[in-house]
Amino acid sequence: MAQWKSMRVGNEDLRHIRFSAFAMYPPGLSREGNQQRGYTLAYAGDTHCPASPVGAETIRGLCARFPSVRGGLEHLLFEGPAEAFFFVRCWVDLDSGALLDDRLVYLTNSVFDSASSRTVVCATRLCARGQQVVENVGLMCPQFDARSGGYTYGLQSMMGEYALSVVEVLKESHDFTAANTALRSHTMLQVVSEMGTRKTLLCIAYIFEVTPVPNGCPHEINRLVNC
Repeated sequence: MAQWKSMRVGNEDLRHIRFSAFAMYPPGLSREGNQQRGYTLAYAGDTHCPASPVGAETIRGLCARFPSVRGGLEHLLFEGPAEAFFFVRCWVDLDSGALLDDRLVYLTNSVFDSASSRTVVCATRLCARGQQVVENVGLMCPQFDARSGGYTYGLQSMMGEYALSVVEVLKESHDFTAANTALRSHTMLQVVSEMGTRKTLLCIAYIFEVTPVPNGCPHEINRLVNC
């Protein structure tokens, strides 16, 4: 399975394919004068960028931005396995003219794959100023992919109330500085574990910034190390 082995964010247990946050019009609607039905706000995945990871990020530089409690990022990294931990800097693309449309619905989507079949749990934790404010937990069952010979896992959900409040702040921001101030106080931790054994398969720490360059590389990936 050469395709699966050419991993960027992943290990022998599980590979991350993509994470995206996006806005869509409900069925039957679109922006006036435009057939486009959706807008990508943030994207991290196997396309658009050169091969990654590009380096390593130490936990020391991120501790203040994530909860320092049992089950938090530092505790999980200490328990390992070390190859399961990654840090992603994601640039948010704000099309303010489109996002001001109140008809838009906001969602997130995560996709993973694996060479083996297992049931996994994906916990997505949104943090503000180093404290967890909301957690969304979803069960992901394997779907066999005949093309690759492996298994695909997917989880899509609508943004919750708190995430939508952050989007509202971004929509009201008049420049990159104001938008980045709002984004830099928020982080996201995505922990994928095996159901039953509770083994951590992947743990991805995200921080978000506004991109000043449209159509540029939307993310940067680093391994997260404990030192």
